[in-house]
Formats: sequence, C-alpha cells, structure tokens
Amino acid sequence: MFQPLDGPSKQYTLSVGVGAVVEIKPVAGSPLAERKLVTLQSEDGKFRVYFGDGTTPSVGDVSTDGFLQFKTAKDDYEASDTQALWVISESGTINIIVAERA
Repeated sequence: MFQPLDGPSKQYTLSVGVGAVVEIKPVAGSPLAERKLVTLQSEDGKFRVYFGDGTTPSVGDVSTDGFLQFKTAKDDYEASDTQALWVISESGTINIIVAERA
C-alpha cells in the first residue's frame, strides 16, 4: 500500500570533507523517526552517497561504491530511520543541505 509523505520533516546542513565519511543525521541528534525519504543537495561541489549496514564504512568504500551526486543536483533517496546513509566530498570541504521526511 502506498504511504504518502504526510509526517514531520527536518532540514539541516552538514559540512563534509574528503578525509572522513559523515552519516546523514543532524549533528546533535539522530535520524528523523519513521523517516522515508532523504533529499540531498550541495551548491559547493560533488559528493558520494553510500548506503551502509550500520557500521561506519571506509573512505575507500564510499569513494569507490557510493552514488556520485553532482554540484547543484537535488536527488532523493529512500531511506528509513534505521538505514544508515553516508556521504563524502569528492574534493575539499562542502556543505550539503539535507531534508528528511517521514
């Protein structure tokens, strides 16, 4: 059965670099309860998105196997609050705008 996105939402910005992977969640919190969709966009540069299994992936795994998202592209990813999403910048430090919706 189709479940519409009729719940709460959170929007925030994460600072991401090339030397470490960052989990998609608020800096001082956890993913939105019953999250269904995550939208990501960066005006600063390209980055990679990786679906993890609960353990922090290596920089190499995310750089090699992550989905490439281009500068200014706005992409949606289906991910529950228990699905870990990780990001890493392609070059330099960038800011990624995140919207989580339930």
